[in-house]
Amino acid sequence: MAYVLTHATVLDGTADMEPRPNTTVVVNDEGRIVAVGAAEEIVPPANAQEIDLKGAYLAPGLVNLHVHLCGSGKPTSAGAAGDLIDKVVGNPLGMWYLRRIIKKHAQQQLASGVTTVRSVGDPGFADADVRDAINAGKYQGPRLLTSGVGVTVPNGHGAGLFAHIAKTPEQAREIVRDCFARKCDLVKLFIT
Repeated sequence: MAYVLTHATVLDGTADMEPRPNTTVVVNDEGRIVAVGAAEEIVPPANAQEIDLKGAYLAPGLVNLHVHLCGSGKPTSAGAAGDLIDKVVGNPLGMWYLRRIIKKHAQQQLASGVTTVRSVGDPGFADADVRDAINAGKYQGPRLLTSGVGVTVPNGHGAGLFAHIAKTPEQAREIVRDCFARKCDLVKLFIT
């Protein structure tokens, strides 16, 4: 469905940005912005739904390029988190809970204006599951670009948390193949 957002105060994100009050924005059926300007300059599509923003601010969606949606954002020791991950990933109830946490954190990102999230490390491909559910319209969320699990070396960063350990190039390739099979959007390398 097309939308006409009226009476918006637009922040366009440019370097010399000034708020543009009483602006109209037209979004087409594919979710693309096709017109921005004064109401008298805009010819909305006949089928568009009008939403009066009553002066509310409208800005481009933000992009968060480095998120571990399975975490709370609070620092924790690798040992404590690793012990928990071991109990979660191999357990159907644990995986359900992990997907629930990731869904909640993704929706918090969206509520704060982040419309695209790059998830860079998940212990059990739960980020890909949440991405697929959002894409299927099961619930709202940001656009998720997922890596699933990461790849690391023995005792490397992320080992036992968000990354699987590769001792050989073939093991690294196998982890990447697993990510490809889950339709992950990127490969996360933990190389320190």
